[in-house]
Amino acid sequence: MCVLLSCCVSAPAVTVSSDEIPSEIEHPSPARIQVAIKTPPGLEDIERLDLFIYEEGGVQQLVSHTRHNRPAGIIELDASSSPVLFAAVANCPFEFNTEALKLYSSLESLSFNLSDDLGAQPVLTGLATAGQSEDTFIIAIEPLRAEIRLRSVTNRYGGDSLIEEPKARLSGINTACEAFRWSGWYGSEPSDTPWQPLPCWIGLYTQYPGTTLYCYPNDASQGPGAAFLELSYRFEGRDMTKRITLPRVGRGETIGIDVDLP
Repeated sequence: MCVLLSCCVSAPAVTVSSDEIPSEIEHPSPARIQVAIKTPPGLEDIERLDLFIYEEGGVQQLVSHTRHNRPAGIIELDASSSPVLFAAVANCPFEFNTEALKLYSSLESLSFNLSDDLGAQPVLTGLATAGQSEDTFIIAIEPLRAEIRLRSVTNRYGGDSLIEEPKARLSGINTACEAFRWSGWYGSEPSDTPWQPLPCWIGLYTQYPGTTLYCYPNDASQGPGAAFLELSYRFEGRDMTKRITLPRVGRGETIGIDVDLP
């Protein structure tokens, strides 16, 4: 007679102290990328900053958009697993409709009107590309608008007659500008700025008004599309005007002009 015997072998007990039991499962932190914003001297005070991240390749779809109020120092964002294009807009006077900016080609057509860009903090924009292995990079931003500064006005009429009630304006200037264009500006919604009175009349001595007038970039320095600085004044009871053709005006440029009258 054959008898089958079965047996059960129990595993030895293992004791684990409470200190060895993790209170929670630790997950690795997502990779971060550090962004620094570089501005021209004197324009460091940013009211708000919009950062758009687009895929660098293909149709360049929008990855994310963030707004940062009064940013200071380094901005940290989630890193991307592939190269991306960063577009920065500082001091934008309105809210962005990101649904209309799903592709970078849409952002390229974004433009501003000069009437919306006359505040103490101008609109500034810039682009930068971040590679897959980068964890820190700089976006340099610069203003769209340029400054035409009336440095001096000299009375060349002779004698002791005053040039009275002088005032200045820009005429034929571009009043619209694409946010991400750095060259090729010609005739975009040309218009005139309001007249701005100079601080004093002009007699025997040269005056240095320092009057600043704003415009958007313009590549035309002569012929159709050229812009002008105009001065209007009264001399010996007559209304007089002098017109000076502006040189090429680039983004964020400051151009100083000295004027002799007549």
